[in-house]
Amino acid sequence: MSEPGAPSPFFSVVIPTYNRARSIGEAVRSVQAQTFTDWELIVVDDGSKDDTAQVLAPICQADQRVRYIYQQNAERSAARNTGIAAAQGTYICFLDSDDVHLPTHLSAIHARILETGNPVAMFFTGSCGVFRGQITPWPDYITKTDEPYERVLKDSICPQRVCLHRDILTRHRFNVSLRINEDRELWSRVVGDFPLIAVPASTAVIRDLGDRTVNTERENVLLANLEVTKMICARSGKAMKGDWGRFAISSAHQKLAEFYHRKGSTGPFLSHLSASVRAMPTHYFRDKMKMLLSFRPQRNS
Repeated sequence: MSEPGAPSPFFSVVIPTYNRARSIGEAVRSVQAQTFTDWELIVVDDGSKDDTAQVLAPICQADQRVRYIYQQNAERSAARNTGIAAAQGTYICFLDSDDVHLPTHLSAIHARILETGNPVAMFFTGSCGVFRGQITPWPDYITKTDEPYERVLKDSICPQRVCLHRDILTRHRFNVSLRINEDRELWSRVVGDFPLIAVPASTAVIRDLGDRTVNTERENVLLANLEVTKMICARSGKAMKGDWGRFAISSAHQKLAEFYHRKGSTGPFLSHLSASVRAMPTHYFRDKMKMLLSFRPQRNS
C-alpha cells in the first residue's frame, strides 16, 4: 500500500511468475525501459522453486517502483488477482514473465486513454511475435463490426495486451477455478459492462521460450476452449450480431475433431466433427468432409 498522501502511479503492471528465473529479469527490464515513467510494477511469485526471488532481490532494492510478492502456488489467475489487490495505479496492465513490452507500450496506452477522456474502460494493444530473431507485428484483426464479443471470441486478446481501469477490477477478477482461457472468460464479463477500446500500436511481444504453460495442441486446452467459447456465446445473448457465435462454436469443435483425427480416435472425432457441422453447416464444410474421408481409426479407438 502507498503511504498516506503519497501520489498513486498512473499505471500498475502485474507480472505473475512461476519458475521463470531465466526470463523474469528481461520482462521486468522491459517495464523499466518504458518511455512513460509513472508506473509501479508488481511481480507475484506463485510459489517458484527456482532462483526467481534471488534474481528479483537486487532489482527491487535498486528500483522502489518494483515490488515482489510471494505466495504459495495457486495458479496464474490467483497470482494476477493478488497483484490486482496490491495495485495502486489508476489503470492496471499485465505482462507474463516470458514476454516483454516494447518501450512505447505504456505511452501508447496513455495517449489513447487521454484521447478518449480517461474512461472506465478496457484497452488493448496489438501484439508482436519474434521471427528469425526479429520482432514483427502480428497483422491487425480485421472486423466488420465494433461488437466487443466478436473481438473476445475471434481476436487473441491475451493479458499482455490489456489495460483496465482499476474500478473494473473491483467488480471483475480472474476466475480462479479456470486454468485455461481464464483471460477470455474475464474479458467476456468486462465487455458486458464497460467499453472495449483498441490502441493503435503493436507493443506486446509474445515469445516462445520453450516453456509456455498453454500448448494449444493439447486436448485439455482444446476442451477448455470449447467450454469457454460456449460460456461467452451464452453470456453475450442477443448482443452478438450475425453468425459469430455459431462460427466460434463450430471452430472450437473442428479443432477438437482435427486433434482426434490425428490420434485416430473414432468416437471423439465423429462426435466433434458432427457437432461442428451442426453448429454451422457452411463453416469449412469441404474441409470437414475431406477430414472424414481421410480418417484412419487406430485399433481399439
